[in-house]
Amino acid sequence: VQNLNSVAHAPTGRFAVPADDGIRVYDVGSRSWLTEIDEPDVDHALAFSDDGGLLLASTSPEAIRGGRAEAVATAVLDPVTGRTLHRLTGVQLDGAVFLDGGEHARGLRFDGATMTSTVQVLDVASGELGHAVTFEDFADHVAVTPDGSRALVATQPGGLALLEVDELLDATATVPSVERPIEPLDTILWIEWSEDGE
Repeated sequence: VQNLNSVAHAPTGRFAVPADDGIRVYDVGSRSWLTEIDEPDVDHALAFSDDGGLLLASTSPEAIRGGRAEAVATAVLDPVTGRTLHRLTGVQLDGAVFLDGGEHARGLRFDGATMTSTVQVLDVASGELGHAVTFEDFADHVAVTPDGSRALVATQPGGLALLEVDELLDATATVPSVERPIEPLDTILWIEWSEDGE
């Protein structure tokens, strides 16, 4: 296992982790490795769909710098068979959260690779990117409510911004105001919603 920062967990009890030659999927129930996915250049920003049936993976900045990948890409993978369902060239995820599972799942793309950060919806089935909201501050994390209605974005230094997902889907979302509830201002590395989304 290479980078434990990219571990993804599915409700089905499976974990996906980057490895030297791609991605490995571990099944907690059987305590065994389930699948080895031969995608060595897309082992970053792993994310499972809600039903565990899809896995997103993207090219890491290290793969570009180290020459392991010629161009950025994001792959939609079957974590059971290891098949690559779609490969979206030119799309890089710094993080992703699925809004819903299934064949036509939508993913919330979060790109914080530059000093500005973009949040937008990625249609996993078609590979098309939807409406984008760009923050002037670097963002570290995004979390979506369990019902998929709101997204909370953590920006530096110590900022939190709330987005309505419906507005992102309808292309009406604008950059929300950034609140800074933590003093002294510091980096927010992780955020999570309660089960009721409140």
